[in-house]
Amino acid sequence: MGYIGEQQTELIAPYHSTLLLQLQDKTKIAAVRRNVVRIYQTCPIPQEIEGELYEACMSYILDPKEAIAIKAFSMTVCERIAVRYPDLIPELIEAIQRIMPTGSSGIKNRGMHTLTRLTKKISR
Repeated sequence: MGYIGEQQTELIAPYHSTLLLQLQDKTKIAAVRRNVVRIYQTCPIPQEIEGELYEACMSYILDPKEAIAIKAFSMTVCERIAVRYPDLIPELIEAIQRIMPTGSSGIKNRGMHTLTRLTKKISR
């Protein structure tokens, strides 16, 4: 599913609401969350789901028990949304800075690159 969403985004378009519901369902296994969040790293994000998607991904970033890949993908999704709404950038920067000291090397790497891009957006 993740690869289809990345390679052929038009196939995902009719299912944004369903994917968001799957993402918000805490009973789903991590693989479901990982693949849905992976899709939204590259797939166009409809305005109708931006708020709920941002909130879901932000909760994954801040959840100490969440899988590394889900956190990393969530940073990218939140960044894509925050760039459209610059008021969200400081909140995202703070969240990333909060998890980086105890994060894995993957989280630290993704976090560092994301923070660099976000900081450039603020200073403009």
